[in-house]
Amino acid sequence: MKTIINHIKLHKLKYGLGLILLIFAGGVSFKQIFDKTIKARNTKIEYIVVHYTANLDPKADAEANAIYLRNKKSAGCHYIVDDQEIIQCTAEENVAYAVGDKKWFGFIPKPWHKNKITNNNSLSFEMCLGGGRNDSLIIEQTAQYVAWQMVNKGMLMIQQQEVWDPIQKKKVLMYRKVPDLGRVVRHHDVSGKHCPKFYYWAEWDQNKEDRAFYLFKMKVDKYVKLKLNEKK
Repeated sequence: MKTIINHIKLHKLKYGLGLILLIFAGGVSFKQIFDKTIKARNTKIEYIVVHYTANLDPKADAEANAIYLRNKKSAGCHYIVDDQEIIQCTAEENVAYAVGDKKWFGFIPKPWHKNKITNNNSLSFEMCLGGGRNDSLIIEQTAQYVAWQMVNKGMLMIQQQEVWDPIQKKKVLMYRKVPDLGRVVRHHDVSGKHCPKFYYWAEWDQNKEDRAFYLFKMKVDKYVKLKLNEKK
């Protein structure tokens, strides 16, 4: 508790946007530094879009990026994650200008993504990869929070599975909730932009990046299932 109080005292004069919320989840702090986004979304949240900041400056942590975005009218995100904290930059009921409608030259979205994912129906997460920060922890924390959002927003589907019933001595159908991982996409999947770039120190390699994002979604899958089991 002393750590929390000291943190608030240390930063109380630094921000002019009202209350700084500080809670702890898994040892990583959470707070709000809201930008000037005022456009309310007019549809429900259907997708979660993952980005990275593409800023390798050691000082470009979540807080620095949140302060930078605070004064931008045509850029933003909902959450920024580094290896120390998660910062909410835009209220979830508001639009964050992160996904964009412009497509990179020659980019053709997958048929199941085409014209379906917009700023209006998505939440955006920015990861502060690079700059000497702990990338593994950033990816892990982002996956955990995305998983929490999926459970909270009901981004689940029913899976049918055959299991052996020892009482009836036959296979029976069982149904369980599982994450709808098609709701978690990259900025790249929407616009073709090389974002997030897990291999940020090298040229874009589509196979490597696809594999890295697949592994990220497997982390999300694991955490969603853990959270669903907690609710039983």
